[in-house]
Amino acid sequence: MRQRFFKWWLRRFLHKARSGLSRDPSAVRVRRDMALFDRTMRGREQYALGSPVDLGHCPGHWLDPEGGTDEGRVVLYLHGGAFVAESPVAHCSLLSRLCRSAGARGFYVAYRLAPEHPFPASADDCLDAYRHLLTQGLPASNIVIAGDSAGGGLTATTAM
Repeated sequence: MRQRFFKWWLRRFLHKARSGLSRDPSAVRVRRDMALFDRTMRGREQYALGSPVDLGHCPGHWLDPEGGTDEGRVVLYLHGGAFVAESPVAHCSLLSRLCRSAGARGFYVAYRLAPEHPFPASADDCLDAYRHLLTQGLPASNIVIAGDSAGGGLTATTAM
């Protein structure tokens, strides 16, 4: 029953957000909708988000999902959000599931967002996060880079 209600609510939320974006596609509108989504999803967390790690221009966060992980393997996660918004609760929930499946820790990057920070700021931040993991003694073979939507493009850019 709870799952059905959540699916119903999510469909309504997405429909309302889509119709609002057709009238006002600004970064401000996207961020407002993502913040509302984040507040609503907050109680569904199944992970422990660590204190911010200073990556120079942006923070990163270690994420340890429930169920234990291998400290030597890491999923570097680059979130989606059209380069203008982020939803830490939703994105970290996805990262947590990825980490549990891989038996790894997660590292979430809150890269700088456009339009205040135009390209290549986000790509630079993601590369800084990867380099940070290497300086922590992790071999490149133990780091998986993953991302959704805009983060998928940043994943390819960071890997190159």
